[in-house]
Amino acid sequence: MRQCVACRANRPQWEMIRLKVVGDVVFISKRTESVPGRGCYLCPRTECIERALKKGRLEGAFRRGGLVLPSREQLLVRLEEKGKLDDNAYR
Repeated sequence: MRQCVACRANRPQWEMIRLKVVGDVVFISKRTESVPGRGCYLCPRTECIERALKKGRLEGAFRRGGLVLPSREQLLVRLEEKGKLDDNAYR
C-alpha cells in the first residue's frame, strides 16, 4: 500500500503513479524502472494532480525546495499517454 501525496488515500502500489526526483527535476517514473532515491505516489485523478502541483506539496514530499515541477498540462498529457488518467476512479 502507498499513500497519495495529494489526498492521503492509501491504495495498492499498482494503482498509483510514482513521481521521482532526479537532480532538481520531478518526472513520472515507469513501473519497471528501479531508480534509487526519493519518490512519492499520486492517484491518477485530475484533482490529485492539481493538489500535488500546489506550492510546497511536492517539495514537502521530496524534502527539498527549488524543484523544477512539470506543468499541469504536461503531467495530464503524460498520464493520458500511459492510459492511467481516471477521474471516475475511487469515488
